[in-house]
Amino acid sequence: MLTLLSVVDIGDIRPIDHTMFFDRVTSCAPPDCDAPVPLDLPFSTPARYTPGVEHQVLQFTVSLQDVPTQMQAFFIPKYNHHLQITVNGALVHALPHQRHPWMAPLLVEVSPSLLKLGENTVMFDLSGPVPGQLDLQPFYFGDREVLSAPYDNRFMLTQGLTQLALGLMILLTLGYFVVWLAQTKERMFLWIALSCLSACVFLALLATHATVGTYRISESLHSLSVASYVLFMLKFVRSFLGIAPLRSERVLPWVICGGVLIAVLLPLRYVDAACSAVNLCAAVAGIITVAVMWQHRHSVPKIDFLIFFPALSLALALAFDGLFLVLTHSQARSMNLLHLMPLLTALVCLWLILSQLIRSLSAHAQLTATLHSTIAEKSAQLETSFNELAMVRKKQAISQERSRILLELHDGVGGQLVNTLAYMESQSIEDPTLRTALEDALRDLALMMDSIESQDSLATLLGMMRTRLEGLLAKHGVSFEWQIQDEPLWSSGTPSDNLHIARIVQEAITNVIKHAQASKIRVYADHRRVTVADDGLGFDVDAAQRADRPHYGLTGMRRRASKIGAHLSIQTGQTGTSVSIEHIAT
Repeated sequence: MLTLLSVVDIGDIRPIDHTMFFDRVTSCAPPDCDAPVPLDLPFSTPARYTPGVEHQVLQFTVSLQDVPTQMQAFFIPKYNHHLQITVNGALVHALPHQRHPWMAPLLVEVSPSLLKLGENTVMFDLSGPVPGQLDLQPFYFGDREVLSAPYDNRFMLTQGLTQLALGLMILLTLGYFVVWLAQTKERMFLWIALSCLSACVFLALLATHATVGTYRISESLHSLSVASYVLFMLKFVRSFLGIAPLRSERVLPWVICGGVLIAVLLPLRYVDAACSAVNLCAAVAGIITVAVMWQHRHSVPKIDFLIFFPALSLALALAFDGLFLVLTHSQARSMNLLHLMPLLTALVCLWLILSQLIRSLSAHAQLTATLHSTIAEKSAQLETSFNELAMVRKKQAISQERSRILLELHDGVGGQLVNTLAYMESQSIEDPTLRTALEDALRDLALMMDSIESQDSLATLLGMMRTRLEGLLAKHGVSFEWQIQDEPLWSSGTPSDNLHIARIVQEAITNVIKHAQASKIRVYADHRRVTVADDGLGFDVDAAQRADRPHYGLTGMRRRASKIGAHLSIQTGQTGTSVSIEHIAT
């Protein structure tokens, strides 16, 4: 980009049609200019730091074949610092107490009445205070209407853009500070606001070329504002990318402040060198900024990188180009483009923030749509949950009512059964069939009560059944082998389902006692199945099902297994019978 700037050479001074182009004058000593010395333009005098004012008197002639009738003018693209112009001894321009703005062109009107046929003597008196460095670029003389257009173009490229950038920086500074005050946690708005504030100081000095205090203070302030601008821009880029503070952010401020302090304290002739060192620190900060942006290019949207990185690189090239012209006092180009740097970076930073805002609004819209969808989904789920909760409450009410009825049965029917057995014993009534029926009824009633008291634990219910059946098994000479490996897990696990399983187990044990002539019963349970096995006589399953009465025996066992979604399997043979209830996974 630096090479491109050199090749393009914006503001190059070349001859203009229908005008006189002066790139050679003579230097002489006032007031007579007896010994003129030829001088090629552009020229620049070395800096002088001694008290007083530096003068340079230049003389040349304007040859006219005809006396013009319209207003003429001198168009001077660039000079420093004060200029006094006389034509044929008549003063046409003099502003001895006003310092000329930075790189601003000058258009001086010359009345036709001051001109004559033939040679017209023109004298330029250049002057300037400390540092006394004078500068003059090639210039033009001709019709004012012809020279107005190039003058306007150059003024717009120099002072016009500088003033535009200054106005924009003031607005951006206020705007960014307002945004930062609204979001104090977002440090990047603070850094960009401070960067714009530094640019305001820098551009104000360029736009007015005003000297704040002495030359020493003015130059130190100029260098400090440029360095601060670049350093705060580095902090903004780092905060925008969301990376940790860099070591250079802690080192460079000390170096910059040290350079400014040296410029303020050392003799006047060292001011330019110290300020140049500060400007070099600013250039280093600019290089680090570009390098950080390139290193983290994948963490920003592609369109933002394609806009911001070239603009940041171009701004850095403009800074280096301006620094080169200042340090070398080069006259190779007549226009320093340093004033475009803050304007360019401010615009692309504004683009970055607006782009981030647009993405945030888009993300907010998507989030809002997602929230609406989630709310609708959750509302449907809540409605379903409410319905399910209502069903659960209904089932709980039914279960509570069932428990109440069972308690009534226990207290009423159970009491009658116990009283009947006690009466039979007291009256010595020997009726085995009746006694067995009463005991079976009591066990059945106890099983229903156990299914309620055991809540949802099938293992607990089976344990209660074991306690109640051990006496019966011992009476018939059958041993009980109990193997509960794990809590059986079923789809619902409600007391009703557990009661169905317990009745199947009870029926299987009852069948063993009545028919199998077994000596041992083994009850096994894990998380998927419950098994009742014996070592007694086997039986014909098909024949037993055909002979079974409805609602009892094997038919009843299968019906109960089907109600709870379980699979009932019976394996029988000469070595015994095994009845298994297995949970069917859904």
